[in-house]
Formats: sequence, C-alpha cells, structure tokens
Amino acid sequence: MALNVYTASAGSGKTHTLTREYLRLALASDNEKAFQGIQAVTFTNKATAEMKERIIEELHRLSVEPKASPFFKELTSALSVTETKLKERATKTLRALLLNYTDFRVRTIDSFFQEIIRSFAHELGYSGNMRLELDAKSIIHEAVVEVLADQDTSKASNSSVQSWITSLAEESMESGRGYRIEQSMSNFALQLEVEAVKLLRQNHSFPKKEDIKELQEELKTIIDELRKKTLELCHEIKAIFDELKLPQSEYKRGNNPISGIIECIKAGGDILENPSKGFYCDQSALPKLATSEDPISVLFSKEKRKEHEAIVAPKLPDIISLIEKFRELCHSDEGKKYMTAVTIYNYLGLYGLLIDIDTKLQELKQTEGTMLLADAPSLIASLLKDVQTDAPFLYEKIGTRIHHHMIDEFQDTSTMQYGNFRPLLQNAMAEGSDCLIVGDSKQSIYRFRSSDSSLLTTTLARDFPKEIKHQSLKENWRSTPEIIEFNNKLYPLLLEQIKSIFKDQIKASYSNEADPNREALEQSLQTLLSTYTDIEQTVPKQKAEAKGLVALYTYTGKKTNKKGDEEGQEEARSEDDALSQLPHTIIDLQRRGYRPNEIAILVRERKNAAAVAEALQSFPREELGEYSLDFISQDALSVSNSPYVRFIIAALAYIGKGESDLQLAILEEAYGQLLMSGGKQATPTPLPENILLELQTIGRRGLYEAAEAIIHLFHPVLPEGEDAYIVCLLDMLYSWEAEQTADISTFLDYWDEKGASQTIVTPTNERALTLMTIHKSKGLGFPVVLLPDLNWKLDENAGKDKILWCSIEGKDLPTRYAKSIPSVPIRYSAYLQHTYFAGEYYEEQMHSTFDALNLLYVATTRAKEELHIWVKKESDTSSNKNSSSTSLGTINRLFARKLDDTPLRELLIDGIANLQEDTPTTSAFPQRTTATKATPGEDTLRISSITSYPIIRRISVLRKGLEYFTEEKQRAYGHTMHLILSEIKTGDDIDTALEHAVSEGNILPEEVAQLSKILQEIISTPECKHWFDGTGQVRNETPILGGGLKGSKRPDRIVFYDDAHVEIIDYKFGHYDKHYTSQVREYMQLVQRMGYNDVRGFLCYIDQKKVKVVPVSLPNSSAKS
Repeated sequence: MALNVYTASAGSGKTHTLTREYLRLALASDNEKAFQGIQAVTFTNKATAEMKERIIEELHRLSVEPKASPFFKELTSALSVTETKLKERATKTLRALLLNYTDFRVRTIDSFFQEIIRSFAHELGYSGNMRLELDAKSIIHEAVVEVLADQDTSKASNSSVQSWITSLAEESMESGRGYRIEQSMSNFALQLEVEAVKLLRQNHSFPKKEDIKELQEELKTIIDELRKKTLELCHEIKAIFDELKLPQSEYKRGNNPISGIIECIKAGGDILENPSKGFYCDQSALPKLATSEDPISVLFSKEKRKEHEAIVAPKLPDIISLIEKFRELCHSDEGKKYMTAVTIYNYLGLYGLLIDIDTKLQELKQTEGTMLLADAPSLIASLLKDVQTDAPFLYEKIGTRIHHHMIDEFQDTSTMQYGNFRPLLQNAMAEGSDCLIVGDSKQSIYRFRSSDSSLLTTTLARDFPKEIKHQSLKENWRSTPEIIEFNNKLYPLLLEQIKSIFKDQIKASYSNEADPNREALEQSLQTLLSTYTDIEQTVPKQKAEAKGLVALYTYTGKKTNKKGDEEGQEEARSEDDALSQLPHTIIDLQRRGYRPNEIAILVRERKNAAAVAEALQSFPREELGEYSLDFISQDALSVSNSPYVRFIIAALAYIGKGESDLQLAILEEAYGQLLMSGGKQATPTPLPENILLELQTIGRRGLYEAAEAIIHLFHPVLPEGEDAYIVCLLDMLYSWEAEQTADISTFLDYWDEKGASQTIVTPTNERALTLMTIHKSKGLGFPVVLLPDLNWKLDENAGKDKILWCSIEGKDLPTRYAKSIPSVPIRYSAYLQHTYFAGEYYEEQMHSTFDALNLLYVATTRAKEELHIWVKKESDTSSNKNSSSTSLGTINRLFARKLDDTPLRELLIDGIANLQEDTPTTSAFPQRTTATKATPGEDTLRISSITSYPIIRRISVLRKGLEYFTEEKQRAYGHTMHLILSEIKTGDDIDTALEHAVSEGNILPEEVAQLSKILQEIISTPECKHWFDGTGQVRNETPILGGGLKGSKRPDRIVFYDDAHVEIIDYKFGHYDKHYTSQVREYMQLVQRMGYNDVRGFLCYIDQKKVKVVPVSLPNSSAKS
C-alpha cells in the first residue's frame, strides 16, 4: 500500500503519468473488471474526456500491438508480465470496459459528489426527486427577498433583523455604494458560499443572536470611550490655539498646524483618517511639535517668530503635553484595541443578518426539494465521520466498491473536499490498496474558489506520514529549451523580490524578533516560498535540439489624466502602446510560418480580453494582406460588446419601458455609436419621428419578433461582422420567450442581471487566433503565447469587498465570546495593519501575492515554441517604490524593480531576444524551422445574411385589441373612439392621436383614413367646432373628486372659457337614451359646486355617417343650454 504523490510541474507529462498508473492498476491481474474498483477524479469535463480517451486509446494499442504503446516497457516491468500476457489482459479489459462503460469511473469531482448525494438523499432529508441547483446566487437572493418580506408583516417582524438591515443601509450609504439594500444584502449573503462559513454551519457553530448583540454592545462601549477621550484631548488643544486668535496666514507656509486635530473632531473622535494618510495625530505639524527641540520654529517663520513668540511660548508646554497624550493614545494598545473593535463592529450586525438569511435559505431548499451543488462537500462530511464503518457503507449505497483513488490537480482541492476524500483514502490504504495524487502548488490559481495548495505541500504528509511517497516530474515535454531556461531563471528572481518586500513589511510591523506573530508570518512566508523549490525543469534528450525563443518587449504606455479616473480604467489605458504593437507581432508570426490557430493571447481578466479584441478588430484591414487577425474567444466576445446588440436592447427598452425622454436619449446615444461603428458619421439630429412611430408599432409584437423587426428596420446601418452577435441575441430571446414570458420588461431585467455577460460561441478555425484568460488556459499548450499585459496587481483583493473570517481569541477583547462566536467577518483592507488582525491581513496579502505569481507561472508555461511578453517601462522612482513602501504594486513593477541595482528585465536579457522598438520587425526573429500540418475539416461555414419570414406578413400581438370586430362591435367601437378623442384637444392633434392608436394596437393602419374622416366631421360640425378651435382650456377624461363622492366622476371633455362659462361634453356612439341626460346633469351639478355658475352641458352622438349634438340643461336652473 502507498499514497503516491506526484509533483507535476507544467508540461511534465502529468496525463502520461495518470494514464500509466491507471493502466498499471487495471491490468495488475487477470480480472478484466478490475477497472471498476479504480476511480480517477479530475476538476474539469475537458480533463475527464481527455483522460478517458487516452486510456481507451492505449488499451486498444496494447490489445493490438503492445510494443507500439509508450507504456509497454513500463507496464511489463512493473507487472512482471510477458508481451502476450499484457496483450491478453488489455484485450479483455477493453472489452469489459466498453460493455460496462458506466463503471468506467473517470469523472469530475462534482459528478462524484452528486452521485453520493443522490444515493444518500433520504438520509440527508431530501426527497427522491431532489433537484440539484448549480446557481447558488439566485436561491440566496430569493432567501434575502424572503427575509425582507418577513419584515413587512407585523407577525414576523423582528426588531434585531430590522436593526441589522438598518445597519447595512447606513454602512452602504457611508461607503458610497448606494442604497440598494436588497442588492447589498444579496452580495453580503454570498458569504454563505465561503468555506469558512460552511464549516461553521457544518459544525453547528453559528453563534446565538444574543451573544452577537452583547458583543456588539461591548464593542460599542470600547469605541465610544476612546472617541470621548480623543475628543476631549482635541478640544483642549484646539481651545488653546483658539485663545491665541492667530489667523492661519500667520503660521508657517500659511498652513494650520493643528489641521489633524480639526479633522479628528469632525470625524467624531475617530483616530485614523485612512490607511494611506495615517492617524490624525501624525498629520500637519503635530509630530514635529511633539518631538522638535525648537517647537516655535515649527509654528512660525523667522519673521513671524519675533512677533508671536512671547504670546505662544507660555502655552507650548501644555500644547506639547496634550499632543503627546493624543499621539500616545493613537499608537497605544488602547488605540489598537479601539481599531480592532471598529473593525469587528462594522460587520457584526450583518453577521446576525447572515444567520437569518441562512435559516431562510435552508427552509427554501427543504420546501423546494433543492440542494446546492456547492453544499455537497459539507453534506458528505456529515456521512463520513467514522472511517471504518462509513466508507464501506458509502460504497454500498453508490453500488460499487472503490479500491484505488486517483486525484488529479490536487492543488485545486478545498479543505472540505479533502475532508471528504481523506476517509476514503484511509480506508483504501487500510485494505492494502495504492492511491495516487497528482498536483503542482505552483499552478494553484483557484483560491477564490476555496482551493488550498497547502493540502498538497504539508497536509498530506501530516495525515499519511508512513504511506506517502513523493515523486517529482522534472522534465518539461511541452516547451523548447529557451522557454524552459527563461522560466528557470525568471521565478527565482521574482521570489527574491517578493521575499524582500514581505521581510521588510514584517520587520516594520513587528520590530521584536521574538514576537510570536512575526515568527508565524515568517514561517508562512517560508512555506509559500517553498512551493517553488522545484521550479527548475530539465529538457528531455528528445527535445534538446528543438528551437524556440522568448521575446521581451518594453513599452512606455500613454500618459493619462488620472483625475477622476478609476484605477481599473487607468490600467486599461496604460497598455495602449502594447496593444498597438500586438497586431504587428501577430502578422510577423504568420509571415514566419505560424498559422493563426497556433497563436494564443492570454490575459488576466475579461476586461483585458475585451481591450485586446478591440485592438485586433480596429486594425486597418487594408494592412493585413493575406494574414488574419480573426480570433475565437469565450472571454472577449460578450454579446453586449456589439454596438448593434446594444442598440437593439436600447430600442426594446424604449418600447418596453415607455417612450420617456431618458429612454429616448439612451436610444439615440446607442444609435450614434452604431453609426460610428459602421464607419459612418453619427447624425447630430435625433431619430426621425417616423422611425420612433415605427418602433411604437413594433411594440405590438412579441419579444422575439420585436427584435427581428428592429433588425429589419435598421438593417441598412448594420456594420459588418455583427451576425454572430445578433444570432446569439436572437437565440437568447427565443429561449427566454419559450421558457419564461414574451414580456419585454422582464427580459430587460434579465439582460441587466445576466444576459449582457453571455458570450458568443465561436468554432475552432485555422484562420483564427485564440484569445482567453489565463485561468481558462490552464492545462493547455500553444505553439506561440503572447502576454500583452502584466500590469495586474500582486494584491488583487486590495480595494475590493473581500471578507475575512477571523477568530477573536487573543485580540484583547472579552474572552468569554471566543467560544460562543468562533469567528467574525472583517473587511480586508490596509486598515487591519493597525489592529490585532494585522497578522491575518499580512497572511492574506502573502497568499494573494502568490496567487498572482502562480497565475504568471501558468501563463509563461503554456508556450511550446515562442513566448512573447510585453513589460511596461517604469521610472526609477516608481519601479523602486517597493523599496521604501509597503505597497506591493503589480507584476509589471517586479520586472522593473532593481535587484542589486540592476532591473530584473536586464538580468533576463542574456540568451533572450529582447526588443526595445515600438514595433517588432521581421529581421529580429528567424523563420520557423518546423511547422505542423494543417488540421483538415476546420473550415468555418460563414453566414452571409440572416433571412426570416417577412415581418409584415406575420400575426401581430395587439396589446388592447381590435375589439370592434367581435359581437359587441358597437360598444368596442365607442371604447376605441373614446380613447382617440381623449388625446385630441384641437384639430391639429387628430393625426398624432390616430398614429398612437395604431402603435397601441387599438386600430389597424388601413382604418386610419376612415376614422380621420369621422373625426374631421366632428370638429367641423357647427355645434362642435368651438370645442376644438383652441379658444378654451380643455380637460379630457379628467376625474372630479371629493364633495362626498364615492370614487370619482370622469366627463369625456370639459372646456373652460375666458368669459367664465364652462361646457361639458359627453360622447355617445349608440342610440339616444334618457339616462345619458341625467349623467351629464350630474357632471354639471358637480362643476357648479366647484364655484362655476355658468355651466352648459351637451351630449354628442357620433356614428359613421353623421354627428348630432343634444343640449342638456339643469331643471329649475339658470344654467344656459
């Protein structure tokens, strides 16, 4: 029995090793079904498919011609069998595997966990038709909505929950994140998916709300007491200076010497302005006043000194004494305790809210019979408490017994996942079976998904001290010698810099070498550094003669106005020069013999992929010649990147959200962008009225057809190359309409939340480059790799809402809470340097830095033949900023930073093609010496146009219906005419009212002429003419309220004239009815009660042939008729 642990650096033949070990175990005996007792677990579907394919391919090769297999010698030696015997076993095993393919247990870790969960559904309290949910975010949001809804009911309303919600609202407003409480709660509630919180739930360690409330109150007391002391000191200092009655201009350089004191008072006694500016006590002239031997010179210039010294000198002892007390308070343990209390207090109330949301989440999952896939590890852990009894029971439930476990990419395993595998590994080895683990801690880039590379580097050795056998795969079979040498040289240099940075930070924060916190951090740093002890790789003999190159370009970056810009935007602009070089480099590569599909561009994030995509797409086509800059990408080709798609969405919003001025402005802006993207000048005038009316008409159609109609209407301005985006949007609309609803507004909500981020699927194409994020490139290799942007942060969490879960034990706080509240949420920021959580802060910062380094390692090891890297030039000041600052900076800055007065990039030049020109030239690099054959069958079918059934011949959706084509035609006709007349104040409004009726689906376009004739007849009738000539003030369909009325009365038309008389008109579209007269009289009486004495009433009978007006008078009234 053995636990074989292989450390597999990039390109070292990991898949070869896994396949060999699987075959060794499957062919170890004459039992052709031995493979059923082997389980190989990977982390991606692609890796699973690759491994299955490789195993079956090798079994087939061994069963036909064993010596043709690269594993022949190793297997015959390891199994001590002859060629004939090996062939016989391979033949039987392959046949059994194909006949029992479901027992071929090469699978992803998620599918294995799903299998267990479904087998134990009853034990876990789920029904047999349990539904596994992948999207945790949606169901957590649902739980948040339920918690908020509960607060709207008097029965369920909870004062503590309300106070926590109020706390979240205040914190969101103060931090400038807005007032969307539901969204803020949902974002914070995602902490339920963090492994630290899952462990709390699994161990039933969520604290009681009473304990949270008590700790909250004690922390508030600590905070208030120190702020009170601070304010007293600051007010005393300010009072002394106020007594001097000296204007600010009298002090040195015209600066207020106690501005830090003033700001502290404004802050309510808080002692730290922010981590970059530091404590208030260390601002303005306060430090110098407290330490200078000549404090008067700190306050005044030589000229002013003589004038004020006599008055100020007697006050100085008191001033200095108070400032010293203030500074001592800020920098004391009491100050650190205060800062710690503030840090915990900020999120403690939200912790209680998180518990309420979790309770609601569990209720929802039980009610709906839903289980989150992300919950699987914690649920399985509850089933595997006893190794000896629970593991066999688990195998019994899933219907198979696993003797050998093989785990790939172990560095990406989380603590909880390992906790589930550990008892299975222990059980297997207790029975004398071998297990295999493969991983590389240098390629650990998924810590944001809770992966923990220390499981590979330290935990396995601790848990299996006797069984473990370490082996390291040192040869790199992927890359050429030049790339291997570059990486061997690069990472030790980078590690030296990182080590120096953190050593300085730790030393500055913990001056005492014996401080246990300092020792712990230095040990953590050493552990992380040790993950790169096996960085040096060797070149296999078979590849010793292979030729390749590494190109290191430098660029200056365009200067940008940083004022008001966000940091991410500044970074995107600073790489403009690198992106302008990129197309020329790609063209040169093709000129030297590389096909586009052999070139990969790797970037840090999607936003960087979008910037690269824009640079490639905007390159002048006429300069390409026979070469291609087409690319495939799942990261850059978001459907919302298309200006035409954005315009379609803006048009749908204009239709679905009402034709408001805001929506019209958005639509016209999108239209201008659309014109410019097509190489046309954006029109300075708004969209024409006839186009807007046409859009309103389009609104009568369903969601999908509305989009098609918009495309049809604006097809003349459609830019080239947009078809794939449009097809993707239409697919999205079709699916939404089929599965959800045809309502435009609900789709627009979905678009804002998720739809806009969807990417178009592009097939592999020999004429297309590959553009992807580094995360997605893991496990892949490309002949050429381009890295146009190394300007990503070493500390990626800086400035983000990263939450750490930390223990409060030993933090100089009430110790009785350490057990009842095992850990608390705190926000990761530089603020923590001044608290008792400084150790946790530096620990996280170190891990984040190695995440960035690992990401670079993955990127630089994808290349097979050529690696091209762009490094931004840094000034001497900025490149050495880390030497005197705790700022970590970026990967790019590490390349510019000096080691022994020599920039790192210069140390790398030896043996590397290093280019300094703005644009690479063909003379710099040799022609490619070896070329791979083109892969057949990779031609892409191109769509030249999108056709569909003519829009005008389709059935339309009428929102209000042409009801007068039904049995109650007359009533419907009257309803429609009422709607039209309600929009007419003068004769000039007729055409607009009819157009609107068409757009609303009230009438058909072919009926406009007939109805226009009727309306013209009305306004030209002598008795009616003055109602529409503009001489009176018109109120159409205006309700009359109050006066004891139950509800309201709504006359069709009221006209107020300048001579103080009022005319009330009621339209009728049927035969004369005496009840109509009483209705008008009621209107007249109500208007009289409003203070109008001369009120006249009329019934206006309208049919399609004539108009008749009947006056209405009030009985026994002086009202004229």
